[in-house]
Amino acid sequence: MEDLPRRLDPLLERFLAGIPQAILALDPDSRVLFANTSAGRILGSPPEDLAGVPLEKVWPGLLRALRERLPGTLPGVDGVPVERSVSGQLRTFLALEDPLPDDGGGSAGRVIWLLAPSASEALVRENLRLRDQFRTLTDQSTDVIFVLSRDLKVEYVNPALRVVLGVDPEEVVGRPLDLQAFLPPDEIRRLRLVGTHRILREGIRNKLVRVLSKSGNAFWGLLTVAPSQPSRRSTSFLGILRDVSEFYRTREQLVRHHTQLKKTVAQLEEANRLQEQFVANVTHELRTPLTTILISAESLQRGGGSLTPVQARHLEILLRNARQLLDIIGDMLDLAKLKRAAFTVQERPVEMGAFFTSLLDESEPLFTQKGLRLERVLSEDLPPVAWTDPELLSRILRNLLSNAAKFTREGGATFTAEASDGRLRVEVSDTGRGIPPEETGRIFEEFRQVDGSDSRRHAGTGLGLSIADRCARLLDGAITVESKVGMGSRFTVVLPLREVPPPPVAPGSDEQDE
Repeated sequence: MEDLPRRLDPLLERFLAGIPQAILALDPDSRVLFANTSAGRILGSPPEDLAGVPLEKVWPGLLRALRERLPGTLPGVDGVPVERSVSGQLRTFLALEDPLPDDGGGSAGRVIWLLAPSASEALVRENLRLRDQFRTLTDQSTDVIFVLSRDLKVEYVNPALRVVLGVDPEEVVGRPLDLQAFLPPDEIRRLRLVGTHRILREGIRNKLVRVLSKSGNAFWGLLTVAPSQPSRRSTSFLGILRDVSEFYRTREQLVRHHTQLKKTVAQLEEANRLQEQFVANVTHELRTPLTTILISAESLQRGGGSLTPVQARHLEILLRNARQLLDIIGDMLDLAKLKRAAFTVQERPVEMGAFFTSLLDESEPLFTQKGLRLERVLSEDLPPVAWTDPELLSRILRNLLSNAAKFTREGGATFTAEASDGRLRVEVSDTGRGIPPEETGRIFEEFRQVDGSDSRRHAGTGLGLSIADRCARLLDGAITVESKVGMGSRFTVVLPLREVPPPPVAPGSDEQDE
């Protein structure tokens, strides 16, 4: 233990003993080889009594503070701030560490310098406070936070290393960074492609890498490494590694669920298509024999002079129900065609006045047979002739008129048609029971009537408004509804309107000659 003092020149020994800075020389096992007077005063023992004593015994935690070397938080402050009670007073020192070379150029231990700042002590205390905050933050963080020296030695790593990678921080602090212990070979190759110099100069940010834990399990991590002082040559680098394996597991589960949902939706769509095709086929097959029944029944009714009153009444019931069933089949076939886009818009010139008059004349019996009135208001601004598809327009308006007659008990309905700003606007308003607000958004759905009681009271499938809505969209239009319970409803159809231009004057006509 006395090798170092014997090798010191007496003059140098007196100089070291008298300087105000505390100096400690340690052997490779961190035992005290030499301590000057200032060091003995700080440690509370005569320097000669410290020889051979492990430093950890007289100052617990000093070696750890030097080993971890948490990054400084204030510019211009070198060394590691440490605190110690001296003569009952808490003092702050800056601890610096240098290697102690032997005669052969190797290492005989290390020298620790303890500087006692005076005027800058407040600055050092602030640095120490910020460093403690940094330690608290990193100790509580679930991300791995580490500090590398310029030669890529691990100066500090927080306790999350133990949780995330299964490695104790003491196993890596003070040692060169061993990438092979934490990254698979392909990830190391990827980092080398980025370039060591570029990483040291610019850092890397949120780079997704495969990481190996101590047990050999691989997981996804987000890696960020940045120079501690980007504006000048850095002496250390700060890094953060975040375990995002749970996020990726959740993402993969969501992708699998999404794929399964797409498959399920495709299966449901196919099942729905087959169901619609089946309904269309069945209704089509029913239509032919039902038409035959109607023709035969109507023939009997026309020539039924030999029918008894009971037979005539039963024949009338048969005809009424057969026609109702034929209407239902027609609605279902129309809806099936609309769903598979089998309807094509066939526009042609239509005389608007004649079209609306014929439509209203045919629909009026629906009202009169219930003692209701049907008022008609045809605006004078309707063009004489317009381009539209009369079949689709007729389906829309017949369904609205039929709906008004079906759900109105007293009063009646008003049919209004007008044209403005290149659009046809038709309103069918009634004095029926009205529609509750919560139902107005659903009445255009298939098989939808206002409520169960109406479904039982009124015949029909609930397809009329759905068919009308689809036909309106085929004509690039829309249907809206306004209703108040107990006061009635108003359905409004708005469609694009293209007037038919007058025919051109034939060459050689009198007008041209003039």
